[in-house]
Amino acid sequence: MRLIYNLLIPVAILAAKISGAFLPKMREAIDGRKGWKPRFREFDNRISPVWFHVASVGEYEQAKPVITAIGKHSPEIPVVITFSSPSGFHFARRKELLDGSSNISLSITFRSIPSAI
Repeated sequence: MRLIYNLLIPVAILAAKISGAFLPKMREAIDGRKGWKPRFREFDNRISPVWFHVASVGEYEQAKPVITAIGKHSPEIPVVITFSSPSGFHFARRKELLDGSSNISLSITFRSIPSAI
Protein backbone atom coordinates (compact mmCIF):
# COMPACT_ATOMS: atom_id res chain seq x y z
CA MET A 1 0.00 0.00 0.00
CA ARG A 2 2.82 2.41 0.87
CA LEU A 3 4.41 1.71 -2.52
CA ILE A 4 1.20 2.68 -4.32
CA TYR A 5 0.93 5.82 -2.17
CA ASN A 6 4.52 6.83 -2.94
CA LEU A 7 4.03 6.18 -6.66
CA LEU A 8 0.83 8.21 -6.87
CA ILE A 9 2.11 11.25 -4.91
CA PRO A 10 4.14 12.66 -7.85
CA VAL A 11 1.09 12.25 -10.10
CA ALA A 12 -1.12 14.08 -7.60
CA ILE A 13 1.44 16.89 -7.21
CA LEU A 14 1.64 17.31 -10.97
CA ALA A 15 -2.16 17.38 -11.24
CA ALA A 16 -2.34 19.99 -8.47
CA LYS A 17 0.24 22.18 -10.21
CA ILE A 18 -1.61 21.95 -13.51
CA SER A 19 -4.92 22.79 -11.86
CA GLY A 20 -3.21 25.70 -10.09
CA ALA A 21 -2.90 27.39 -13.47
CA PHE A 22 -6.72 27.56 -13.60
CA LEU A 23 -7.81 27.61 -9.96
CA PRO A 24 -6.61 30.51 -7.75
CA LYS A 25 -7.23 28.64 -4.47
CA MET A 26 -5.16 25.69 -5.66
CA ARG A 27 -2.37 28.01 -6.76
CA GLU A 28 -2.41 29.70 -3.34
CA ALA A 29 -2.30 26.32 -1.59
CA ILE A 30 0.71 25.27 -3.66
CA ASP A 31 2.50 28.60 -3.19
CA GLY A 32 1.79 28.53 0.56
CA ARG A 33 3.71 25.28 0.89
CA LYS A 34 6.88 26.72 -0.62
CA GLY A 35 9.63 27.67 1.79
CA TRP A 36 8.31 25.73 4.77
CA LYS A 37 11.74 24.54 5.89
CA PRO A 38 13.17 28.04 6.48
CA ARG A 39 9.98 29.06 8.33
CA PHE A 40 10.41 26.17 10.75
CA ARG A 41 14.13 26.82 11.23
CA GLU A 42 13.31 30.28 12.57
CA PHE A 43 12.34 28.86 15.95
CA ASP A 44 14.75 28.93 18.83
CA ASN A 45 16.00 25.34 19.13
CA ARG A 46 16.21 25.65 22.92
CA ILE A 47 12.43 25.97 23.15
CA SER A 48 10.49 23.49 21.05
CA PRO A 49 7.27 24.90 19.66
CA VAL A 50 3.89 23.36 20.30
CA TRP A 51 2.61 22.38 16.88
CA PHE A 52 -1.05 22.10 15.90
CA HIS A 53 -1.97 20.87 12.44
CA VAL A 54 -5.57 21.62 11.59
CA ALA A 55 -7.26 20.64 8.37
CA SER A 56 -10.22 22.98 8.61
CA VAL A 57 -11.61 26.07 10.27
CA GLY A 58 -13.64 23.81 12.57
CA GLU A 59 -10.54 21.99 13.79
CA TYR A 60 -8.83 25.35 14.35
CA GLU A 61 -11.82 26.53 16.43
CA GLN A 62 -11.63 23.33 18.51
CA ALA A 63 -7.91 23.83 19.16
CA LYS A 64 -8.21 27.57 19.87
CA PRO A 65 -8.92 27.24 23.65
CA VAL A 66 -5.76 25.17 24.11
CA ILE A 67 -3.73 27.60 21.95
CA THR A 68 -5.06 30.54 23.96
CA ALA A 69 -4.22 28.82 27.26
CA ILE A 70 -0.63 28.20 26.14
CA GLY A 71 -0.32 31.87 25.18
CA LYS A 72 -1.63 33.03 28.57
CA HIS A 73 0.27 30.62 30.81
CA SER A 74 3.50 30.14 28.84
CA PRO A 75 3.95 33.04 26.40
CA GLU A 76 7.62 32.14 25.90
CA ILE A 77 6.66 28.87 24.19
CA PRO A 78 6.13 29.38 20.46
CA VAL A 79 2.99 27.92 18.92
CA VAL A 80 2.92 26.76 15.31
CA ILE A 81 -0.39 26.21 13.57
CA THR A 82 -0.36 24.64 10.12
CA PHE A 83 -3.34 24.40 7.81
CA SER A 84 -4.26 22.16 4.90
CA SER A 85 -6.22 24.89 3.18
CA PRO A 86 -5.68 28.57 2.43
CA SER A 87 -9.18 29.41 3.67
CA GLY A 88 -8.44 28.04 7.14
CA PHE A 89 -5.12 29.88 7.14
CA HIS A 90 -6.76 33.22 6.25
CA PHE A 91 -9.51 32.77 8.82
CA ALA A 92 -7.01 32.05 11.60
CA ARG A 93 -4.70 34.88 10.53
CA ARG A 94 -7.58 37.36 10.86
CA LYS A 95 -8.48 35.94 14.28
CA GLU A 96 -4.89 35.94 15.58
CA LEU A 97 -4.29 39.52 14.39
CA LEU A 98 -7.44 40.61 16.21
CA ASP A 99 -6.41 38.72 19.36
CA GLY A 100 -2.89 40.22 19.27
CA SER A 101 -1.18 36.86 19.83
CA SER A 102 2.57 37.32 19.42
CA ASN A 103 3.81 33.78 20.11
CA ILE A 104 1.84 32.18 17.26
CA SER A 105 3.13 31.33 13.81
CA LEU A 106 0.68 30.39 11.08
CA SER A 107 1.49 28.50 7.90
CA ILE A 108 -0.10 26.45 5.16
CA THR A 109 1.29 22.98 5.68
CA PHE A 110 3.95 21.27 3.65
CA ARG A 111 3.11 18.20 1.61
CA SER A 112 2.25 15.20 3.74
CA ILE A 113 4.67 12.75 2.21
CA PRO A 114 7.01 10.51 4.20
CA SER A 115 10.15 12.48 3.27
CA ALA A 116 8.64 15.74 4.52
CA ILE A 117 7.47 14.50 7.91
